[in-house]
Amino acid sequence: MQLSVVAAEPLISDPVNMTVGPDGRLWVVQMGDYPRGIDDKGEPGGKVVVLTDKDKDGTYDESRIFLDGLPYPTGVFPYRDGAFVSAAPEIFFAKDTDGDGRADQRDIWFSGFKLANPQHTNLRHNQTGSQSHNGRLHERS
Repeated sequence: MQLSVVAAEPLISDPVNMTVGPDGRLWVVQMGDYPRGIDDKGEPGGKVVVLTDKDKDGTYDESRIFLDGLPYPTGVFPYRDGAFVSAAPEIFFAKDTDGDGRADQRDIWFSGFKLANPQHTNLRHNQTGSQSHNGRLHERS
């Protein structure tokens, strides 16, 4: 078995998820704004970029932004003429309708995920730091 680098900076940065589409392009979710936003005040800056191996040598050599300004993007799944994207608070289908490589249409399929980073909230921990199954921390009295 051989392991090879097929994509690296500057084509991608801060990847959190990726998948290869049926056409061989690599779809990458980037969360460069984690954990506090691009302005340190929560301004979303996540992206989905699409990488292409133009010269067919097995290494991606072109990167195009498909979507940007996303809050907490975590997943991408290319499908037909676009891609399903998970970015709190939604899962949506995005597609490029004018051929410029950037998504310009979004159809929301599900909404309701909490738009927050649970690692950066003010929670009071008990002495053992135990956490219940409902995701809440409980304080010992």
